[in-house]
Amino acid sequence: MRLEIHGARGALRFNTMQPNYLETYSLSDPEEPLGGMRGWRRIDTVHRYPKPGGWPGPKFAVGWIRSHIHCLYSFVEAVAAGRPAHPSLQEGIRLQYLLEQIRESARERAWKRATRPNER
Repeated sequence: MRLEIHGARGALRFNTMQPNYLETYSLSDPEEPLGGMRGWRRIDTVHRYPKPGGWPGPKFAVGWIRSHIHCLYSFVEAVAAGRPAHPSLQEGIRLQYLLEQIRESARERAWKRATRPNER
């Protein structure tokens, strides 16, 4: 999803696929010679903190830490409630097996039957 805001003096746009950047377009940039300096400019907008505040690193997208903390919260909540956490280890093993089948299928350039790990 991309959001663009256009105004009398330029524009801003934000793309959720590249959440670490904001793009700007300014009509006050010179038009000459032949195109001048006008065009979209990308501004790096995250992780510019002095030490020791530079964590997580600059390559982590906005929201990474929030999703990681939510994962931990979901696990601790399941333990506290005495119920199984999701996804389970078994679901993870099944998914890893499926990914390996996909990789082998691509390498061999042939369809593979998607069986469960315990059906071998």
